[in-house]
Amino acid sequence: MSDGYETMSLGSVTFHHYRQDQPKAAILLAPAMGAPQRYYRHFADFLNTSGYAVISFDYLGIGESLTADITQITIKDWLQNVEDAMDLVMKNYPSTTYYYICHSLGGQLFGLTKKAQNFKKMVAITSQNGYWRYYQNKWRYLIVWYVLFPVLTRVYGYFPSSKVGLGEDLPPNIALNWKKWCTSKDYFFSDPNLPETENYPSYSGKILTIGFSDDSWATLPAIKSLYEHYTSAEVQYNFYNPSEFNRKEIGHLGFFRNGSEDIWRIVIEWLETT
Repeated sequence: MSDGYETMSLGSVTFHHYRQDQPKAAILLAPAMGAPQRYYRHFADFLNTSGYAVISFDYLGIGESLTADITQITIKDWLQNVEDAMDLVMKNYPSTTYYYICHSLGGQLFGLTKKAQNFKKMVAITSQNGYWRYYQNKWRYLIVWYVLFPVLTRVYGYFPSSKVGLGEDLPPNIALNWKKWCTSKDYFFSDPNLPETENYPSYSGKILTIGFSDDSWATLPAIKSLYEHYTSAEVQYNFYNPSEFNRKEIGHLGFFRNGSEDIWRIVIEWLETT
């Protein structure tokens, strides 16, 4: 045990398990693109002390799942990581309710797997269609997607996110596909190499999306453009101004900052009352 969690591994992928002997429910906590699971540890601990079992993970090639060679990693590997984490939650807690809480990319991947149906509710934090025209300051990101991503990925052999303030370095296949999706209005829904998008309508649980007005990426139109694909789900859109929580900024990442219990309680209340 370390910092309230147990570390587990499956192949090259590392998981953190915040145990509960008699949990209210078991939660899978899925990260954003290039965000290590350690970023979510305070939120995971909050959920755990609120009575929930929690399992988090790092995508292959990220954080504690970093391997020597990341050149062959694809989005299908990351989808498999999500499915393996789902299996781990269900294996460790075979007789309870399952919830899926995610950040950004985690909500995009959820709809790709048929195993999503095992999770009664899903909470998506600043998770959106990544098409650049939905962004605030969109012309700045035009340069990011059409110049920065393809050029730096080819120069370095991977995308050096850590050098440009965008999280951990990304495998080249992931980076170039992300560029392709974020320059398409349909995001990955029109990608013939990702037929798993057909699974989105099969999820029939409840979804809560949470977004913030100062998030340049997950604007309300971007969020709705993604979650309208969950056509069989009951989707609730919560969109806040940071001032509602006496904060100057929250943005795309701030929900998970230590000391955000006042915001985190929204999740607990929704899970326990809807």
